[in-house]
Amino acid sequence: AISRVLNSSHPYCGMSNIFLLCISGLVFGGDAVRPVPSIEEGSSLFQLKKAAPRQKLQQHTSFLQQEQHQNRVLLNTWADGVSLTTNGSHGSVFGASVERMREMDRKLSGGCSQEYGKSMVEQMRSNIHKVCEGELSGQSSSDIVCHERAPFDIPRYALEMKNVRLSSKGVSAAGCRMTPWLSSAELGVTEKKVMGDISSVVPDGTLECSKCSVTDKALVQMPWDTNNLYEWYGDWVTLWESMAMLNWEPDETKVFLIGSVGGDHGEKFKRAFDESWSLAFHQKGVRTGSMEALFGSDGCCFSHVATVPHGGLSTLTFNHGRGGDVACASPTLMASAGYLRSLFQQRSSQGALVESSATNYVILVLRREGSRAFDDDEAAKSVVSSALPAGWTMHAWHPEEMPNFSDQINLVSKARVLIGAHGAGLLHALFLPQSAHLVELFCGDRGPSNHHYRNIEQMSGAGVGRYHGSQSDRGCHLDPSFVREAISASARET
Repeated sequence: AISRVLNSSHPYCGMSNIFLLCISGLVFGGDAVRPVPSIEEGSSLFQLKKAAPRQKLQQHTSFLQQEQHQNRVLLNTWADGVSLTTNGSHGSVFGASVERMREMDRKLSGGCSQEYGKSMVEQMRSNIHKVCEGELSGQSSSDIVCHERAPFDIPRYALEMKNVRLSSKGVSAAGCRMTPWLSSAELGVTEKKVMGDISSVVPDGTLECSKCSVTDKALVQMPWDTNNLYEWYGDWVTLWESMAMLNWEPDETKVFLIGSVGGDHGEKFKRAFDESWSLAFHQKGVRTGSMEALFGSDGCCFSHVATVPHGGLSTLTFNHGRGGDVACASPTLMASAGYLRSLFQQRSSQGALVESSATNYVILVLRREGSRAFDDDEAAKSVVSSALPAGWTMHAWHPEEMPNFSDQINLVSKARVLIGAHGAGLLHALFLPQSAHLVELFCGDRGPSNHHYRNIEQMSGAGVGRYHGSQSDRGCHLDPSFVREAISASARET
């Protein structure tokens, strides 16, 4: 495995050539970075490198990228061929994505697999801490364990519970003995929310379950951010990894979301991608609401229920994923993206904005407002248009104006180049073809120390030289030579 941060004097914050100040989960350095979650929300253990000079950035390359690019080829081939109508089951598609993760993992070093791949999932499955051990024989005794993910920036757990009652007050267990481990454990925000006061242990092994009882497998997740695609993906990849760790199928699982995915004006979903939960778990259903609304004060009994770790810190963002240098491809990230794409692939609208026959086009992501909106959208369009080879076209795109997420994926999955200012819209790079290029512009309140999308290209198995980062000297405008460089590189690969 390649060390993520060279010359680190601390396991979380390398101090060599670093300028940072960490206070209450905020990081201040040479340029602005999105405030990161506090430890209770996810992590404040975040590294920020000193801002690079305001000039073009070198293309990000790694000797691992060429080999991992083949994984991206495998992923796109698999996602293109998967059909949701296979046996009428979304679960079979999920199983195929897990198998694809295993195939991609074969190309990883052992260290990368332990942090981003199959070994991580398997180790989390077996790395168990007992919370409440059953003392009674038979199935009436409760059993509660914590699966720990390691290595990770902070203590990271998924609760797995059998024969318990969940309520707005917490967990009630029966016929089991609390272990000393719980008193010293640093649980995450989701586990704390669900566990509540776990001092309620019924010694005779009897729980009152007459009012509510769930015999299906159940997952409880507290979404981190249902409004921002990049942050939301932390929830999605963590959900996928939890299902893979538990060896559960979506079609057999009921989901309880603590919070809301609805819009502010009565819309069913706040953002197009929030529909993903309903698509994945349509067989048993998804319920949303507060702990009180979901479980009530009297509670509901569960035969088998597990929690999904909080997505504020995830495979996408841990290990300096926002501001450091990730040196590994991530099979779990790629497989979860392939699974997400497969859920939506048959739902594209008939009026798709780009015909399926169009193959040579460039997407320019536009923003309506803010410091990272182009100074002049028409000027930005002109820069891209002037760099297009004969027969190529440009699509100027406001993602929020395309309410069907399947259409968004369909559009991006055929593009040759994706261009835009730093922001959540660039998360769509996960769905680019294997030979596509990504151009990221840093301007306004985001500088080149934000490595979110550069690292995504690395983790998603992009080939050498397919990421291009550029900083605008003043204002927010595209550098024509840099755009031409990316488009020309893509054109040479036609």
